[in-house]
Amino acid sequence: MLPTFVIGLREGLEAALIVGIIAAFLRQQGRRDLLRWVFVGVGAAMLLCVAVGATLEAVSSNLPQRQQESLETVVGVLAVGMVTYMVVWMRPAGAITFKISNKDATAVSEVELQSGQRIVGEKENLPPGFSGTFSVNADAGKYTLSCPGAAQEYTTLTVTGSSASTGSTSVDTLLAEDTKQYASYVTTQIGYLVQTSVALQTALRGNDLTAAQQAYRKARPYYEKIGPVAESFTVGSDNLDSDIDARIDDVPASQWEGFHRIEKGLFQEKSLSGLSSYGSGLLANVEKLQTLTDGLTYKPFGLANKRPAALAPLPTLPGDGSLQAARSGGDLCVQACADDPTVAFHAIRNFAWLARVRP
Repeated sequence: MLPTFVIGLREGLEAALIVGIIAAFLRQQGRRDLLRWVFVGVGAAMLLCVAVGATLEAVSSNLPQRQQESLETVVGVLAVGMVTYMVVWMRPAGAITFKISNKDATAVSEVELQSGQRIVGEKENLPPGFSGTFSVNADAGKYTLSCPGAAQEYTTLTVTGSSASTGSTSVDTLLAEDTKQYASYVTTQIGYLVQTSVALQTALRGNDLTAAQQAYRKARPYYEKIGPVAESFTVGSDNLDSDIDARIDDVPASQWEGFHRIEKGLFQEKSLSGLSSYGSGLLANVEKLQTLTDGLTYKPFGLANKRPAALAPLPTLPGDGSLQAARSGGDLCVQACADDPTVAFHAIRNFAWLARVRP
């Protein structure tokens, strides 16, 4: 009886570990909408196990000892095959996510994944005490993980197997993929915003003006990256973007709070006096924003609505019709500028895909 209990306990722990890995991956990728299907699968698996177990018990109880042993052998081989398939399924070449933490290294601020002389993925701006992630779709081959300034700057990684098909490259498919990536990007940036806002609040409660100014400089850029999302949470007089990012003339003086009110105290008045309460209010609003965006989904037209007014289609230029394929092949040079290399990389990649499917 005890061996059977131990085996059942071990298998249950392994199943829980697999489900936990899948759930953690979906949360990290911003696909909480798929978690319910994970739980549906867990429930179906439990019912199937009970049914198969009852069937095997009913069949084996009427078999001679020798045939019972043969049946156990067949079941064991099937179990090995299923576990092997699960391992192969979970370890293909393809999407890989790297999690990086900088505990206290002042000389290290970035990590790169290199294929030969090409950087295929990286995470920058990781000061001491911060963590981050980046994901790549890696084909089989050898890669180098570079961490400039670390005690061991280079680590070799080997990816085996073949990556899954990228699927359809139609415009609708690409737009759907991009909105999922954008949701993941927003979730990541708001996570950094909360971390840095906590540090800012702590600094505003202290007596070190320089430390508070540095904490402000770290926190502010993350809101700039997701400001358009915060602007969408405006209902009547409840304006979360205004609470976080209003300027001096945007609201009555008695209601002015957020980043710019703190900025005035730190850099114009050069004083910490009275800023602690603004730091607490800022953190509360940022955490509210994180709650509102948790699991939020986006539509392509929703992203287009957030396009800055200055980013309008260009008029037809005089030389547009004079490109000579014999001389240039019709190639165009596109430059994408962003303070986040991941954003620039995906922009150029998607431009290339759209050029293929919409000649």
